[in-house]
Amino acid sequence: MSKYTYTNNYIKEYQNFVPKELAHRIITQKDLSFNKATTVGGKLSLHRHCLIKTLDTQFDQEIADVFSNVFRNYIKEFPFFDSITGDTTGWDHVLYMGDKGQEYKEHVDLSTALEPRILTCSLILNDDYEGGDFTFFEGEYKILKKAYSAIVFPSNNCFPHAITPVYKGDRHVILTWIR
Repeated sequence: MSKYTYTNNYIKEYQNFVPKELAHRIITQKDLSFNKATTVGGKLSLHRHCLIKTLDTQFDQEIADVFSNVFRNYIKEFPFFDSITGDTTGWDHVLYMGDKGQEYKEHVDLSTALEPRILTCSLILNDDYEGGDFTFFEGEYKILKKAYSAIVFPSNNCFPHAITPVYKGDRHVILTWIR
């Protein structure tokens, strides 16, 4: 039995939460100008090798509805999170390019520089890439990639996680934190 067995219970994957057509429109939009991703405070990181952009506002309402549905489901499973107001950090479109072997080495999502993050949520828009696994606890726990799914977990030091290098294709996700 893993020392993380109990903790794994708080990592949830909800399949088919992102409408396929919405994911396709986000991935194929004309303006996909990304910037090098940084960490809190705008620092370039030795751990974070991917690209990021604020999601185009044309998708705000649809993505807000998806995240709302995801968080509602999470709170049903864990009612002690019911005090969450729904305030998010906004929607980031994150791109991991396979031809560059992009990844995000193990880290935690705890942030003391801003309002505390409570939950992390990542919407997986596609799965037509190789590598790019979502892993926790030094790779001991892995979530198999599934397009249109949502991954949710508490944003604290108890949930170290990583995205392994993408080595073929591109991995697209929408990321937010709820405060």
